[in-house]
Amino acid sequence: MRTVDGDDRIRELFGTVDVDAGPGDDAIAFDYRDDSVRGNRLVGGAGADTFDLGGSFLGGDDPAGLVVDLDQGFVRARGTIDLLGFENVIGGWSASTLIGNDADNLLRGGPRTDTIEGRAGDDHLDGRDGADTGDGGTGDDTCTAFETVTACEN
Repeated sequence: MRTVDGDDRIRELFGTVDVDAGPGDDAIAFDYRDDSVRGNRLVGGAGADTFDLGGSFLGGDDPAGLVVDLDQGFVRARGTIDLLGFENVIGGWSASTLIGNDADNLLRGGPRTDTIEGRAGDDHLDGRDGADTGDGGTGDDTCTAFETVTACEN
């Protein structure tokens, strides 16, 4: 699926899909009801794009949980999908590892224990609930709601 230019909101996305959101500040809500991913490719494009797992149980009760790595461009939870051109992540219901990239990222955890790494850029990290660990990396970072935090200036 290719969207038109502009600020797109794609909700209730599930199953095996390929999405190219194009330019604009786009948000893609991934609403996976099982605990694995298979063969998806999501491209945010130019703009400040958000990958939203808020309604997802992706990763389930697997101790490895869910990994979203914006720097390497993937989501892993008993399978892998490509995640390219995104700057922001909102975590879901499973334990998550959220990793930023060189952009100014917003990385927000979910209700379980999360590990959130900002890397480069002026990032905002929000652990929300759980016994979360945050690491802002380089840049002027803001970290809120963490049990353990390093490299955050605010």
